[in-house]
Amino acid sequence: MVPQIGLVLGNPSEAKYISLACLLGSYFVNAASWMYLAAILEKRSAGAQSRGELTTIAMPSGLIEGTETILFFSLFLMCTEWLLSLMNLMAVLVAYNIVQRMYWAHAHLK
Repeated sequence: MVPQIGLVLGNPSEAKYISLACLLGSYFVNAASWMYLAAILEKRSAGAQSRGELTTIAMPSGLIEGTETILFFSLFLMCTEWLLSLMNLMAVLVAYNIVQRMYWAHAHLK
């Protein structure tokens, strides 16, 4: 989050502020969706511990995870002329993660 905020503040425009707000909003809703899902899974004893995983939080895979995030953050810093498009693309892909996770929850939590 901090790099995007800094890049937008370094070369501000109304479109970049709107794009930044959408991207940050998608981050927060995405985090809330997997935390809520993890809590439901643990309450039903279907979480990470019940499957013998080494983590304490169960999180279904998504389209945007660690590697993709690092790639996007690198592109934000290297290709500042594309910042608006990159932020919009990442916001859409993170929003897709949310939908994907909701679909997974609907299919597996009946």
